[in-house]
Amino acid sequence: MAVEAAAVLAAFNATLTRIGFAANALAAMNQNQVNSTASLIGMHKDDVEQLMKILRGGQGAPIIIVPFMAQKKFVILCYFVNWRTRLSESIAPHLFNDQAIIQYGCLMAQEDKY
Repeated sequence: MAVEAAAVLAAFNATLTRIGFAANALAAMNQNQVNSTASLIGMHKDDVEQLMKILRGGQGAPIIIVPFMAQKKFVILCYFVNWRTRLSESIAPHLFNDQAIIQYGCLMAQEDKY
């Protein structure tokens, strides 16, 4: 089980690194129990805003730089996870590629409420 959990965390962190998060941001997210795509189920834009406030130095934590585009893609990742969960489709982090960012970003914009 520990090996599987480590693999899940590594895959998730690799996805976050690919969309623009630095190692210190990953560590802070992991410390806040954001450590897999499954941990994003039910997370929406407002939740991401709160998480980013914590990462960027809220509540006495050290300041961590999170690029705007990394945050934007993370919101799309949360949308991707929630959409695919509703359809009982895989939420494996490697599926969140550039094509998925465009596709789910467009879907999210069409809903305009996310």
